[in-house]
This record gives sequence, C-alpha cells and structure tokens, in this order.
Amino acid sequence: MIHLAQLGNCSKCGKLFVKLRNICPDCIRREEEEYLSLANYLRENKGCTLVELSEATKVPIPQIRKYIIEGRIIISDNPNIEYSCESCGAMIKKGKTCSKCTETINQLASEAEKRFADPKKQENKSSGYRSHLK
Repeated sequence: MIHLAQLGNCSKCGKLFVKLRNICPDCIRREEEEYLSLANYLRENKGCTLVELSEATKVPIPQIRKYIIEGRIIISDNPNIEYSCESCGAMIKKGKTCSKCTETINQLASEAEKRFADPKKQENKSSGYRSHLK
C-alpha cells in the first residue's frame, strides 16, 4: 500500500509519482540519455563550444551547466567550453561564480560574521550615540 507521503510531483514535468527522488523515473531516464549524448559528443569533439554542444545534442545550456557544476561532465579536456557566472555573467570554467564574485561573497560573509558575532558593534553608529536603556 502506498501512503500519500510517498507520492510527489516531479519537479521537472509535474507528473505524480512514487517519490524516491525529486524527479520521476521518466525524467531520470531522459537525463541519463542527455548525459550520455553529451559525453559521446564531447569525446569526439574536444574543441566544441557550449553552444555547439547544446545545438548538436539538443540538450539545453542550463542542463549542461548543471551537469558541469555537479561534476558529471569534466570540461578540462574541452578548452572552449565556458559558461556564465551566476552573479556577474563573466565566463567561467568551473563552479557557480567567478573568482572575483566568490571573493566578494566571502568578504561580505566575513564582515557580516564579525558584525553579528560582537554585540558591542551593534551600537547605532549612524546617530553617533549609545542607548543607555536597560
């Protein structure tokens, strides 16, 4: 007997299925076929670009990018494949953001961590006075 908690809608196609993953078995199979198509094309066309790869295999660029970020497709042997940074749009070959955006994000996170770690720095600096209320 299947409980309702075991049912879900596929995040790709919306189809109702017994939930083992976020996507249904049909979409899993389709993704595997896409992946194999990409891998075969890359093996034979090491100088292709991302656009050429997408056009030749009919796999959308965002899906190819997802495979690269997940580490399923290694592009180190394919020097012409680049995709855009999620933050600024600069062309990159690994990860989700370029080194400049990663550095900026890390710096902002570090500053926020310091600010919220020390309650004394929570004073109202913009008005130039401290609150003496207890």
